[in-house]
Amino acid sequence: MRSQLHRVLISSGLAAATLLGTASSSFAQVRDHRRGPPPAAPPAAPPTPPPQAEASPREAPPPPREERHDARRGGFVWVSGRWDWKRRAHKWDWVAGHWEREKRGQKWREARWEQRGDEWALVDGGWIQVDVRPTQAPPTLREERFEARPGFVWVRGRWDWRDGNWAWVDGHHERERAGKQWREARWEQRDGAFVLVDGDWIEAPVARYPNAAPPALRDERPGARAGFVWTRGRWAWQNGKWEWANGHWERERAAQRWNEGRWELRGDHWEWIEGGWAEVPKYPPLDQPPPAPQREEVRVNAGFVFLPGRWIWENGAYKWQRGQRARAEVGMHFQPGEWVQRDGRWLWTNGGWIKDAAPPPPTQSPPTWNPPPAAPPPAAGPTSAPPAPREERVEPKGGFVWARGHYEWRSNAYEWVPGHWERERAKGTWYDSRWEQRGKVWFYVEGGWR
Repeated sequence: MRSQLHRVLISSGLAAATLLGTASSSFAQVRDHRRGPPPAAPPAAPPTPPPQAEASPREAPPPPREERHDARRGGFVWVSGRWDWKRRAHKWDWVAGHWEREKRGQKWREARWEQRGDEWALVDGGWIQVDVRPTQAPPTLREERFEARPGFVWVRGRWDWRDGNWAWVDGHHERERAGKQWREARWEQRDGAFVLVDGDWIEAPVARYPNAAPPALRDERPGARAGFVWTRGRWAWQNGKWEWANGHWERERAAQRWNEGRWELRGDHWEWIEGGWAEVPKYPPLDQPPPAPQREEVRVNAGFVFLPGRWIWENGAYKWQRGQRARAEVGMHFQPGEWVQRDGRWLWTNGGWIKDAAPPPPTQSPPTWNPPPAAPPPAAGPTSAPPAPREERVEPKGGFVWARGHYEWRSNAYEWVPGHWERERAKGTWYDSRWEQRGKVWFYVEGGWR
């Protein structure tokens, strides 16, 4: 019974759905003729076009910026920075430079801006093919400064052709090779192009000894260094040419001196005599004569003489010994010493006091009549007393005595002579000069030691 009821309900539902669908379709086809058609919608506004940007700039780019980078980077090429045109921003924008790895047989062409009509166009950079061999001569060789190294040869720098550009190759030292000499590289023009002839060692007969004198020694100014001796530089004969060897310092050695080496002409060639240390000779050898005496200006007081200075031989070298004052010896004069050559060396002969030669005896003449002598002339000298001594202010000085100033009679007038220092003497006392009146005339008595 339940199943029959279920079938009835389903059949009733389907019939109702069919009736509703028919009614809706009938109502949809009914039109209202009492009104006109609905108004049309207003047309849409056309879209606003975006602002047009200039495809190319109409103004020249600014000057390139200065960029600092390494002068050279092995295996790379520097691509310079440039200006780029930003179309939307309507302005110039700088693009920094950078390194590009080299490409064999090619070279980099820099980008550039060209004016075409009233616009500027960018010609981008890129790699271009180049000739393998240069058709123009290389630039002038650069000046290089280097120091000589014993046992080495300097190979000078040269120009190399790399990817369409001249590139400089620095010089360097090469170790010497016996019986050979270095031939420098060079560029030669062949068939309208330049070809590199590389440097190499070549056979070369080398003279063992030079047959020409060495060049003049270079000027070396080493200064002074306590406890050391300067060994001067010299010219050395190496691989058939003169090479300069710099001087150097040698530590001093007790009771020894350094003898410099030298070149000597023997027959038709020059040979080097090596220098070295040797015992200090007691006397100077003949090849080391004493220097000329030094000039000495000394004031000598009355009653004294000056004994000149001299060169003395000390520790293998000449040393100047200053002269000194000495009291004059009555009837004698001082004979200075001198250096003389004797027994293959220089010897000093001391000076000394020598007695003055006796005056010749008076000649006998026949007696003659002489008139009576005339009255003696009046004594020469001032008849008036000297002025009072001037006041002199001096500070005490150890080992010296102050000899005060005094007046002297010169050209019929008193003239003041300033005082001076006298070195002290053992068991000696200095007394000052003074004026004494004798009769009507004043006499000057010199001061001195007693």
